[in-house]
Amino acid sequence: MNSPYRRNKGVNEALAERMPVVTGADTETFAALYERTFPRVYAYVASLLRDRSAAEDVTAQAFERAYRRRATYRTRRGSHEAWLFGIARNFSAGLSNSEIAKVLQVSETAVGTRLHRTLTKLRKACHE
Repeated sequence: MNSPYRRNKGVNEALAERMPVVTGADTETFAALYERTFPRVYAYVASLLRDRSAAEDVTAQAFERAYRRRATYRTRRGSHEAWLFGIARNFSAGLSNSEIAKVLQVSETAVGTRLHRTLTKLRKACHE
């Protein structure tokens, strides 16, 4: 069967690459990291955007970016979770406040306030 679509070679092998875990010498695959952190990253993005569809898109984009840039992760800068949450926050912020306001059907000021409150809560939770 000659399909115009070609599957990228090495995708499964790349998902099984080991990533160092901050807490010790054990390692985990990116797939395991995804399985472990996806629910919390999604919940965080959903709390920012207040729209399930947009949260699903942003979460997928965040994990895609993390996967593509996994070689740039540095343990001295924080945990895998913090790194993923930062990427997710940046993607969420990448949506303009006016785009988010349309989805949420609120004012742009309300969007800014919600983002600020959520980021403050996240910072507090990370320091506990």
